[in-house]
Amino acid sequence: MAIYFALFAFLYGQRLWVQAGVLGVLVPHSQLFERLRYGIDFLVPIPAFLFFNAAELLHRRAKIVGYTLGILLGSLALATFAFGPSPSYHLINNVVVIVALVLLVIQSLLNSDRNRDFVVIRRGLLIFVAFALWDNVAQAFSLTSKIEPFGFAAFLAALGYVAARQTMERDQQLNSIQKELEVARRIQLSILPAEFPHSDNFRVAARYVPMTSVAGDFYDFIVADDKRVGLLIADVSGHGVPAALIASMVKLAATSQRAQAANPGGFLSGMNSALLGNTQDQFVTAAYVHLDSESRELLYSAAGHPPMLLLR
Repeated sequence: MAIYFALFAFLYGQRLWVQAGVLGVLVPHSQLFERLRYGIDFLVPIPAFLFFNAAELLHRRAKIVGYTLGILLGSLALATFAFGPSPSYHLINNVVVIVALVLLVIQSLLNSDRNRDFVVIRRGLLIFVAFALWDNVAQAFSLTSKIEPFGFAAFLAALGYVAARQTMERDQQLNSIQKELEVARRIQLSILPAEFPHSDNFRVAARYVPMTSVAGDFYDFIVADDKRVGLLIADVSGHGVPAALIASMVKLAATSQRAQAANPGGFLSGMNSALLGNTQDQFVTAAYVHLDSESRELLYSAAGHPPMLLLR
């Protein structure tokens, strides 16, 4: 839609520039310049129709009429570039544009959309259409009138107001989302262990660096006593807030299985039972290792998780 409007504004500005009296003085008179000067009139309404169509201001029947008029105007432009300007071409153009503008006004008035932005755009559009309609009617009766550019300026002002308001609204929404994500990040960090309890038998270091503000990565220490400890690593599929919410469920599931801390297979199986059916379309992988410093025994189990042990 933005591309159509940009093309419409570009052609409209080029038409004003080409038809300006100053340009006629600066550019030597030539057949090519005359054909360009008159032929561009037929091209301006085509991207305008495509813009109104993309903005859903036209109903189905109006679209069919619009495509037909667009083909007709394109043919008139080609004929002007090839054979030169003709008064009959401009008469046809004025009639076509008048019909199209009348249909556009009718379609706009029949549209019951109460959206504030649409109402502002419709008012600016109606001003532009009224001024353009007056100029085309005046040309059809060989009268002089050049108020259409003022209507186009009113239409641009309406679009600019809507664009500025939506930009400010999106900025406010983005700031609100950022604040909520920061709260979610602090909550997620709070479910992770701050540090491993002091121990004469174990030295544990952990670092958590999520790819986004919040994520589904999780780890925990299952400490039985100074000689026995369990280490859990889990990962929720996906990223963002949904994964972080499920990670908090993983925390609760792990806490509920502390009685099986010395049995990694039973520990993960119990977590699976607690989570089964509660993670929607996402899944969780996990790995758990139980260390016994007295017997120097290591027990390990994984549930779809890549190996987390590095042996040297």
